[in-house]
Amino acid sequence: MTPEAIEQKAVYCAELAQERDREQAKLQEIEDMATTEILGQRDSGGKPVYSNETSRAIAIRQMCRDLARWRQCKDKIEALELDLAMQRAELERLRGQFSAWKLEFRRTTAEMEAVA
Repeated sequence: MTPEAIEQKAVYCAELAQERDREQAKLQEIEDMATTEILGQRDSGGKPVYSNETSRAIAIRQMCRDLARWRQCKDKIEALELDLAMQRAELERLRGQFSAWKLEFRRTTAEMEAVA
């Protein structure tokens, strides 16, 4: 509940957020590659295989789901987001405890001054 513990928890939360952002960038790169591949598919007449935007989006999602790297990134992001949410809750708990301690300290100090 010390300011140092609060700062350490805040730094850890920032590190988790950065790691999550890096994983999201990897995920986006995989999705971009899948999109490029789907957009490049042509039938024998040279027309796009997925000319309908909805079918193209479905094909891209399905291609991504079939990639092990994409699933691993997605799972890691979900785990990081859960850990980050828990760490942020812990950070708020520490901040609340410290604020309560400060208020109690002020009250005790005021009482001691009143007695003196």
